[in-house]
Amino acid sequence: MQAARLAVLTWAVFEAAASSLASREAAGDALAGGGARRLRQEGEFVCPVAEADAGVEAKIVGGVDSCPEEFPYFVSLRNFGTHFCGGVLIGPDLVLTAAHCVVNAAGTKRTPDVSVGLLDIDDRPGDRPTVEEFKTCRSIIHAKFDPTALQLGYDIALLELSGQSGATALARLDPDLELEEGFNVTAAGFGKISNNQVASRFQKTERLSVMTLEECGAIFGLDFPDTLLCAIDRVNGSDVCQGDSGGPLLTRDRETIVGVVTFGPRDCQAVEVPSAYTRVSAYMDWIEARGGDEAEFVVNDKCGEGDGGAGDAGVTVLQIVDAVKGGDIDGAAELIARAVEEEDNVDVVVDAMEVLVEEGLGTQAGDAIVLAIREKGASAVKLVPALNVVNG
Repeated sequence: MQAARLAVLTWAVFEAAASSLASREAAGDALAGGGARRLRQEGEFVCPVAEADAGVEAKIVGGVDSCPEEFPYFVSLRNFGTHFCGGVLIGPDLVLTAAHCVVNAAGTKRTPDVSVGLLDIDDRPGDRPTVEEFKTCRSIIHAKFDPTALQLGYDIALLELSGQSGATALARLDPDLELEEGFNVTAAGFGKISNNQVASRFQKTERLSVMTLEECGAIFGLDFPDTLLCAIDRVNGSDVCQGDSGGPLLTRDRETIVGVVTFGPRDCQAVEVPSAYTRVSAYMDWIEARGGDEAEFVVNDKCGEGDGGAGDAGVTVLQIVDAVKGGDIDGAAELIARAVEEEDNVDVVVDAMEVLVEEGLGTQAGDAIVLAIREKGASAVKLVPALNVVNG
C-alpha cells in the first residue's frame, strides 16, 4: 500500500470566518451515502441506555449524535466564536488538548476562548444550562513539540482557564491503562462530516478500535514513537476529521481519556487509513507538573499575571444561576456586583438572567440584581441590559 499522506486535523485554525447555520444544514443534507469515513448524520438516533446494562446490539456503532451530558467534560476551542479544535476538562479550570491547536506551523502561539457544555456548535450561555464560556489565561505547550513534525509526538498542551467550570464530570486520567490491539475506544467532536463539508453542527461520537503502531506506521510509511497510538473503525469506516483535533479518545465507558487527536490521512474518507493520537499515559508526569521544565508558556494579559489568572476565577453564568436556584440571593448579588464592577463583564450577568428567566426564576433573578445595586455597589446603569431581560 502506498504510504498515506499525513494531515493535521484542525479546521480553520486561527481563522475568524464562520459558516452560517443555513450552509451547515445544507451541507448535511447534501451528504452522499456509501462508505464515507465520517461521523455520520443520517438516520434517527435515540440516546442509549448505559452500556453496562445494554445488550450487544445496543452499543453505539459508527458516528451518531451525542446525547446531552454524554461528554460533560468536552470543550470547544474558539477563535472569534468559530470552533476549530476540541479538548477535555481534566480539572475544573484545566483543559487537555493538542499542542497544534494553540501553536501553528509558523510558531504563532495562542490563548483561545473555550466553551464548555455544548451539544450544538452554536450553543451559547442561555441556550442550555450546561453552557459556559471562558478565556484561556495560560497555554502550556510541550517544549519538544514541533508543529512541522507531528509524527515525532509531544503534541500535547494544557489550557488554564479564567474560571472554574461547573461541569458534572471531568475526564479521568489512568497512567496504568494498557491499550492492546483491538481495545475498544470512543471519539467525540464537532469536526467535518466529509472531506468537502464544514464542521458538524451537532457533536458526534463514534466507536473505534486500537491498531498496533507497527501496522499504523507501515500505512503512513513512518516509524512512530510509543508516545502515539492509532485507532480505526474497520467495520463502518467512521473516524475523526478536520475540526476534531485536540479532542478526546476515550475508553468505552466514556470516563477515561486515553488519547488526544493529533493527525490522520489528508483524505478523511480513506476508510483503510487510521488516525493517530497522543498517548495520554505517556505524558502523565508532564500533565501533573503542568509542563514543569519541559514547557513553553503563553500568558493572556487580560487574565492577569503570575499563574496566568487561573487561580482568580472569573464569575461564570453557572455560578450566578446556581446561587439563585439554591435560594442564595445575597450570594448571587455578590457575584453580579463582582462581575460588573471588578471584571467589567455585564454579559455574564445578562446570560445568567436569560437562563433564570427561561427556568421560571425571573423574580428571584430580579431580586438579586436589585440587591447587587442597593447593597453591593453595582452600577444600575451597567445592569440595565440584565434588568431588561428580567423585566421582559
